[in-house]
Amino acid sequence: MNAARVLAPCVQVRRAGPEDLELLRRIHVAAMRPHVERVHGPWDDAAQRKRFFETTDATTHEVVERDGRPVGCRWVRDHGDQLELVRLWLLPEAQGAGLGGLLVWDLLARADPRPVRLRVLRGNPARALYERMGFRVVGETDTHHQMRWEGPVPSRPRLAQT
Repeated sequence: MNAARVLAPCVQVRRAGPEDLELLRRIHVAAMRPHVERVHGPWDDAAQRKRFFETTDATTHEVVERDGRPVGCRWVRDHGDQLELVRLWLLPEAQGAGLGGLLVWDLLARADPRPVRLRVLRGNPARALYERMGFRVVGETDTHHQMRWEGPVPSRPRLAQT
């Protein structure tokens, strides 16, 4: 197992390995299906599965664990002068308790003073989290909001007890 980094007494992140690819897929479906359907229409599992496996290298991701159970994943690309939050997916039961805020805060604290960019599907409530963390909308497409953070690092969020 890969070494884990502790973010809170009950939360750790570890580098994903090839053996985590199906876990990442399950997290993707659970976390993103409602948002994808709202923007793109009915979920086509075969097409989504194909696209996921064509575009996902598990070793670029971190697995997020709470109380020893996988509850999400994060993928950050380092472009040298800036970071890009490519994916932050949490299982529905892990949402709304401050975990997303903690994961974003951790990224911003590590990125500072470099900016961080991301894109979020229209209608995804995660946009409100990103705005609370200091991201601004800098562009839009038919399907996404493009957002950017340039500091300062916000206060560390608190996790709700589970």
